Amino acid sequence: MSLFKSRNSFEGQRSEEHVLLLLRRHWWVFVGIGLQLLFFVIVVAAVIIFFYPDIVASGLARVVGLGILLLVIAGWHLLFYQLTLYALDYWIVTNHRVLDSQQQGFFAHTVVEAPVERVEDVTTTLNGLIPTFFNFGDVAVETAGAHEKITFKQVPDPELVRATILDAREALQKRND
Repeated sequence: MSLFKSRNSFEGQRSEEHVLLLLRRHWWVFVGIGLQLLFFVIVVAAVIIFFYPDIVASGLARVVGLGILLLVIAGWHLLFYQLTLYALDYWIVTNHRVLDSQQQGFFAHTVVEAPVERVEDVTTTLNGLIPTFFNFGDVAVETAGAHEKITFKQVPDPELVRATILDAREALQKRND
């Protein structure tokens, strides 16, 4: 059945519901993590090269080699963990709902949804030079009732997201009046 759905559909979508936005974190977030790991590798390599004669002379070459191997394994684990979170976290804005799907670790997943008509306030935040330059930030959606606050983290063009949510709320209110 899922082979016949468009790329703008999702599991649990209602028949009268249309996807307005499907968002993931901005690509720079994942690149930033990769750059941090690369910097760490360069620093470790520089330290090893600088102290190589002392390491060999002290007979600790095998211990240092094992330590480097463990660091490489930990780095790969961290990289793929971040890739998993990047790929499985998404936010959907439809003409009826706002959905927040978050992967929390490898084996925990939560989905929070809020009806668009209950949206009371939408706030955007861009913190720092790189988020401002690449235009990505957080969008906080506050709703009336028992629903928890939904935060779109590090999404591209937060002002567009804010405007889309508010426009969907207004359109739904006009249709219901």
